[in-house]
Amino acid sequence: VVNGYHAINKPKLVKQAFFMCKAGEKFNLSFVSLISWEALQYLCDVQKNDPAGWTRIATAQYKTDGVEQVTNSESED
Repeated sequence: VVNGYHAINKPKLVKQAFFMCKAGEKFNLSFVSLISWEALQYLCDVQKNDPAGWTRIATAQYKTDGVEQVTNSESED
């Protein structure tokens, strides 16, 4: 475990890895890309420019894939 830690404990390597990970066509997962003005503008405009994407974002917190929810009336039986 310690050897693995020392192998990847290189900030330049980690930054390069996030830079190489793409997030859509315009962005990557680097800190600089994620906090950029362009990323902020894109997020602000998602609702009007990508209605389907906005719906996925807005409803993702309510999804329970593969989990069956029990209602109060069912749990009282």
